Amino acid sequence: MKKINNDYFIWAEKYRPQIIDDLIIDNKTKNILKTWLQKGEIPNIGLFGSIPGTGKTSLANILIKTFNSDSLWINASKENGIDVIRSNIGQFASTISIQGNFKIVVYDESDYLSPNAQATLRSDLEVFSKNCRFIFTGNYPEKIIDPLLNRLQIFNLDKIYQNNKKELAIQIFKRLNFILKNEGIKATKEQLQEIIKNYYPSIREMIMFIQNNNIDGELISNQVTQNDIFKNIIKLTKEKKFYDVRKMLNQVTIPDIFYSYFWKNLDDFILEGQPEVVIKLAKYQDMNIKAKNKYITLMAFLTEIMLDKNIKFKKFKEGE
Repeated sequence: MKKINNDYFIWAEKYRPQIIDDLIIDNKTKNILKTWLQKGEIPNIGLFGSIPGTGKTSLANILIKTFNSDSLWINASKENGIDVIRSNIGQFASTISIQGNFKIVVYDESDYLSPNAQATLRSDLEVFSKNCRFIFTGNYPEKIIDPLLNRLQIFNLDKIYQNNKKELAIQIFKRLNFILKNEGIKATKEQLQEIIKNYYPSIREMIMFIQNNNIDGELISNQVTQNDIFKNIIKLTKEKKFYDVRKMLNQVTIPDIFYSYFWKNLDDFILEGQPEVVIKLAKYQDMNIKAKNKYITLMAFLTEIMLDKNIKFKKFKEGE
């Protein structure tokens, strides 16, 4: 890793990529980014992915720093109406940057944008094309209208991490190994492989794990992993232990990931009623995007699972 931000105590921020070379991304995507750097130009971009910690915000920040652009960040979960676009965006994007290059507007969590706001932005991308570029980040590109999507260079982080798992796992292993050596912490190859297996593709959560689970210069390998916690939650849900499930949720670091974990392991847990589970997964994952307290939403999902008589769980093996 070429650049570290020593101003931060939290390792996820300290080791957040700040240049293109430090991004953990597939070679094809990295080559596209480097081509833009050589040309001194970027298109309007969409960065989408449902799992936190895969680099959407980091990539947006890197592009702003790389091109030394004036930037305007808008959180679309809070500012998602037409009035914001007409006032803030119009005033910022219509003027030339002091540096003389293009400005960048970042619409974070853009899948919160109303359809009318998206329709307005569709034309703004063209009207302000001389002075400004737009970067949209979000969880679900399907929530963005097609006329707007068609004007963006799309990077789907979920697909990138799914289709390039071997290549990216190697990069992640090297990054975690670098962090441990830089922090003076001993760890085995097997420990790092297990962390990657349990938390992939959330690099942020991997880094959080190694920061929180080292003692006297050694990584502790006998800590309970997030997947173990998820499995215990599902077991308690099967047993309809409402209060125990609620207590166990306090050990979940990123509630968003639970839905993907349950989906991927559906065949391991559910004997009957998979269609009902899938419908609930879709409903609550969507609710999770808008939720102020994601733990309450996850608890509501698990409560519905407990109350649905059509859902039957498989037997858990002894020791699980």
